[in-house]
Amino acid sequence: MNNQIWFDLVHPANVHWYLDSIISLKSKGYEVICTVRDFEHLPELMDFYNISYVLLPDEKTSSKELCMSSITKFIKTHDIKVLITQGSYYVPSIAHKHGIKCIATVEYADLQSRNVSTLPYSDIILLPRFYKKRDIVKQGADPLKIIQFKSFFTAAVIFSNFVKSTDVLKMLGIENEDRLISIRPLRIPSLFYRDLKVIYRIARTFKDVKVIVLPRDRSHERIIQRYLLHKKIIIPSRAFDYVNLYKYSKVVVGGTVALEAALVGTIGVWSYPFNPYYKRGVSPIHKFLIKEAQLRHAYLDKSLFEELKMALCVSKPKISITRLFQLLDNPNQVLIEQIEQLCQG
Repeated sequence: MNNQIWFDLVHPANVHWYLDSIISLKSKGYEVICTVRDFEHLPELMDFYNISYVLLPDEKTSSKELCMSSITKFIKTHDIKVLITQGSYYVPSIAHKHGIKCIATVEYADLQSRNVSTLPYSDIILLPRFYKKRDIVKQGADPLKIIQFKSFFTAAVIFSNFVKSTDVLKMLGIENEDRLISIRPLRIPSLFYRDLKVIYRIARTFKDVKVIVLPRDRSHERIIQRYLLHKKIIIPSRAFDYVNLYKYSKVVVGGTVALEAALVGTIGVWSYPFNPYYKRGVSPIHKFLIKEAQLRHAYLDKSLFEELKMALCVSKPKISITRLFQLLDNPNQVLIEQIEQLCQG
């Protein structure tokens, strides 16, 4: 019986999602192999956690022929039993042709292009109970293969036993008494420059605030360094474990980083526009985090600045991690159970 488990990671958030599963499976004797794309700081984050990986061509910037040939070559040089993926344009269909079992972890029902190219080729589909089955059945999912669970993979951050502890303040040259705002500017160009304007305004408005700007990639880093020359603005030169940074921050702004921060007790401000896929523009997972954690939504320059201003003027809120443990399953435990069942089948 081959016991190779393949994790295909397409986004930096996937590292925190699957980290516990990767380490736990290795400790149980499984051989775990990971593939990543050169997308944002994904390879750097894998290096930070000392996880070996194979780099595949980025599906958004490389030709279909190159992507498919690279995936096929990778599969033929390994003996893979199970694939785990959030979603890929080519990996699930090619893996399916080679008889590899696939587990799809659905975090966002609105990622239709990835879901449509992943769900029809999946043997198990892990779907948060916040969504209805019909949300993904219309995207090609077999309803008999859907397993709903009482959690979502971003919540892995509160269950993780393997988050690396680092002295982030010392690394960034920050004093404990500084009030910190951590912000990851969005990739969409119009919102990226909006975020830069808000960052600069915050740095000029508040005297005892330091702003940690987390670039998405090297090109972002160069632009940020060019536009944000201010002594209160700190731009890390490499990727690191942001979870420890959240704990010291008064507020965290961005996409997934805001969700993770909200779960560990820091105010997280989601700064993407309203999503027309969902009723009232807010996903069910976000509604949960607004109610039970510390998530806020801000979309315009003014509302984003006001959210940051309010967060700086209040004491750090407290949330009950114990209550979150009661409300949510550990997503990695759910995933490992399904992986082991497929390996035994």
